[in-house]
Amino acid sequence: MARRAPGQVRARLSRRVRPEQGRTIVPGVSARTQRGIAAFEDSQLWPGAVADAMARWVGTARGPARGPAAPQARGCGVEACCPTEAHPRELLERALGGLPSGAARELRRRVDPLDERYLSRTVVDSYADPSWPWWLRRC
Repeated sequence: MARRAPGQVRARLSRRVRPEQGRTIVPGVSARTQRGIAAFEDSQLWPGAVADAMARWVGTARGPARGPAAPQARGCGVEACCPTEAHPRELLERALGGLPSGAARELRRRVDPLDERYLSRTVVDSYADPSWPWWLRRC
C-alpha cells in the first residue's frame, strides 16, 4: 500500500497561528518561509498582505473564466489608512522579489501552478498596453 511522505502529510495540516502573532498565513509553506514573509510584510507591506494576495490569486486562477479579473476595491480609500489595493499577482511579484532566496523559491512553487492555470484559461488581449505586466495583458 502506497503511503504519503511525512512532509506531504504535514503540508496538508492546518497551521496554528498563535494569538500574539495575529497574522494570516500562506497555506502550504514552511514556518521558515512564513517568518520571511512576515519580515517582508513588516518592512514593505502590511501584515497578512501576502496571504491575502495569494488567496485572491487562487480565486482568480481557479475561478470561473468570465473575462478579465479586475481587483475588487476594498478599504476606506484613504491612503494613510488603507493603502491602494494592488492586483494580487502584483503583490505576489513584489514578495517574490523581496524575500530571501529560499523563501522566494518556496513561495514560487505555490504561485507557478496558479500562473500556469491562469495562462491556460485566458488569452492575450491585443489591445492591452505592452508595458503592463503579463497578468494584466490577458483576458
